[in-house]
Amino acid sequence: MTLRQLCRNTQVPSMALYHFFEEGKTGIAPTRLVVEKDKVAIGNEVTVNWEGEIVPATIVALSGK
Repeated sequence: MTLRQLCRNTQVPSMALYHFFEEGKTGIAPTRLVVEKDKVAIGNEVTVNWEGEIVPATIVALSGK
């Protein structure tokens, strides 16, 4: 496997669909807002820096998946 293929396979998607527990709503936002970068995967519970507040959420979908 070449370095180029390895880098392409390890990239984090740029956008995600989140389900926010407290409000019971969903929202689309960049994955750069996720505090735990290693937990960016569908179904994981993460904390999101949403407009300056740290909010718990679940990742429902990722861009390109």
